[in-house]
Amino acid sequence: MTRFSFDFTPPSDPSQLAAFLAKFQDFAATQAPPELGIRIVVGGFAGAIALYQAHGVFYGPRDAFEKAYAPLAAVAPTPLSSSTVVELSYIDGVRALDGSGELNSTLVPLAVRTGS
Repeated sequence: MTRFSFDFTPPSDPSQLAAFLAKFQDFAATQAPPELGIRIVVGGFAGAIALYQAHGVFYGPRDAFEKAYAPLAAVAPTPLSSSTVVELSYIDGVRALDGSGELNSTLVPLAVRTGS
C-alpha cells in the first residue's frame, strides 16, 4: 500500500483550480485504476484559496502509484509546496488510515454475532 499527501501552492486565479477539478473528475471517471483512493481538499480564507491538497492511498507499490497518478500530476495548475509518498505494509496502511495508529480486532461484526 502506498500512502500519499500532496500540498500544492494555491493558485492565484480560482479558474485554474476549477479547470483542474474538471480534469480530476474526468481522470476519476476514465483513467483512475480501482486501486487508487484519492481526495482533493480545497479551503478558502478571506475570499482567496488558502488550501489545496490531494491525499489518499494506492493499493499497490510506489512505482505503480507513480504511474497511475502521473496523468493527474501532469495537469496540476500549481507546483507542490510539500509531498509525502510512503510505501507501507497493508496492516500499517490500515493503521495510518485509521489515524489513531491502533487497531481493535476484538469487536465482532453484527452479522456474525449469535445469541439473544
